[in-house]
Amino acid sequence: MTRPSIIDSHVHLWSLDTARYPWQPTLAHVGIPTRPASVEDFIARADAAGVGHALAIQLSVYGWNNDYLCDCLERYGDRLIGVCMVDARSPEAAEALAHWCEGRRCRGLRINTIRQGPAHWLLDPARDALWDAAASLGVPVTLQIDGDHAPVIATLAARRPELAIVIEYLGPEVFARADNAALLGPLSEHANLYLKALLISGDSRRPWPFEDLWPFYRQATELLGADRLMFGSEYPTVCDAVAYDQAVRWIDHWPFLDAAQRAAIAGGTARRLWKLPA
Repeated sequence: MTRPSIIDSHVHLWSLDTARYPWQPTLAHVGIPTRPASVEDFIARADAAGVGHALAIQLSVYGWNNDYLCDCLERYGDRLIGVCMVDARSPEAAEALAHWCEGRRCRGLRINTIRQGPAHWLLDPARDALWDAAASLGVPVTLQIDGDHAPVIATLAARRPELAIVIEYLGPEVFARADNAALLGPLSEHANLYLKALLISGDSRRPWPFEDLWPFYRQATELLGADRLMFGSEYPTVCDAVAYDQAVRWIDHWPFLDAAQRAAIAGGTARRLWKLPA
């Protein structure tokens, strides 16, 4: 069976079986889930919505234990790409990344710096072993950051051109500004730097299709190019606002995209970056 072309680049999965998969929160502003978001339920929704593949992003409240994510990969590795978390400040971060990628099938690394103060520690020589490991393993590095961390990420992209770096989110402030050229311009200069077009419905002050989020992504498309943007639904949170099969077609409503740009953001960019079959 031919897989549909849609790739959802940002979904979270978890279990309420805390005996087997204990919570280990790493971000003070992110609460522990009270409802399930099982892989079985997601795959059923993905099938119904025409989503062929999805990037399963390690939940921050699981911390550095990626067991549930990896157990999902064991069952649905033909549909999911796992993006794990390790403690990037740890001297053993490179070894931990190798464990989750070589031993447990993960294909990406996630780091959160949002609401964590300055991010210059990402440029410290102590991180070099981690970046070397990510490059050697061929895994993209994805980051959830504050907007004022963007210059640090641009510097990292310049120093490590062999790394594919994906910015997941830059905080809600970007959607409130009329012009983000000063933020996006330096990022656009580095071909190894990508951006997710996340459907963060909670950052919108308007109903579906959340038109007040469009200006930021329009400017991102103009400056970075659609071949460096990838759609992500923010499942399951997005389902509080709209049905999943509606959410994954959000960019169909963006009037500023042509067909080639829409195809790239809907799946082409992620397919190329993660080397997924056509």
